[in-house]
Amino acid sequence: MKLNKLTKGLFAATAMMAAGVANADVLSEVSIDVQNLQLSVFADAAGTTQLFPGDGSYTLSGVGIDFNGTSVSTTLNGNGDTEGYAAATQNPFVPVIFDLNSNQSSPLASVDSNASITGNIFLPGGATGSTSSSTDVGGYNFGETNSQISNSLQAAFNFTAQQDAFVQVSFDWLFDVLVDVTWSGGSGNADWAFEVTLGEKCSGIPCNAPAPIYSFDLNDDVLGASATGQVNQVGNPFAGNIGGVQDSGLLELMGGRQYELIIVQNANTSAASVSEPMSLAMFGLGLLGLAGAARRKAK
Repeated sequence: MKLNKLTKGLFAATAMMAAGVANADVLSEVSIDVQNLQLSVFADAAGTTQLFPGDGSYTLSGVGIDFNGTSVSTTLNGNGDTEGYAAATQNPFVPVIFDLNSNQSSPLASVDSNASITGNIFLPGGATGSTSSSTDVGGYNFGETNSQISNSLQAAFNFTAQQDAFVQVSFDWLFDVLVDVTWSGGSGNADWAFEVTLGEKCSGIPCNAPAPIYSFDLNDDVLGASATGQVNQVGNPFAGNIGGVQDSGLLELMGGRQYELIIVQNANTSAASVSEPMSLAMFGLGLLGLAGAARRKAK
């Protein structure tokens, strides 16, 4: 069978696609790190006399630390992997340590996620928490690759103030996001949430707790009220890196009331590489060229 130059070219292009030449890459990453998250209690409004609940100089009753829905999970081309943690600590005045990880890889893609907490907000030095996710996907001309991560870290620190006092919430934070799609056949997405709230606990049904006495929301307070907490860029890299130090100042605690410090950190990413229409068209033209050549030979 003799092939003309056009047919030979189409055949060569088809052969390259059949060999699986990768031509797509999507990288989606997001991470939120918090350090020195501490709840400091003071006897006076000037903040000169610090009290320490753990050594008995200040009484907190009903103290508890609940990790609700703390989990990481990854999905790579339909294959899932999950690790989760949901429990309450028995002794709220000892350091907390947990570290969740989920990782998968294939010749074309990798997915990695982590959620961790160490330390304790009621102890000197406070607590450190981190959530992160990364999806990196490559693709073939006529193949599809997809991966996604669901990563959430939610912790609630509960206590009842036995006497009037003042409290200060402080922490350092760092936020990173990157979505880079180098091919029109790919898509990437990063979704995040980071919020620290201190307020009275709900009591009764319906919940009628007053407004929080302190709240920090990454999107509303830093990125602007118009921020949606996500980014989806195709063919247009998006990168952000921002951090800061938060200090609530002295907040009044009322004796006999229940309080709750809630931390929410979500770091979710997804990436997909789909078939490129132009490559599929070339593949089809190549097949037509081969079919025509076969018909000419048969005549």
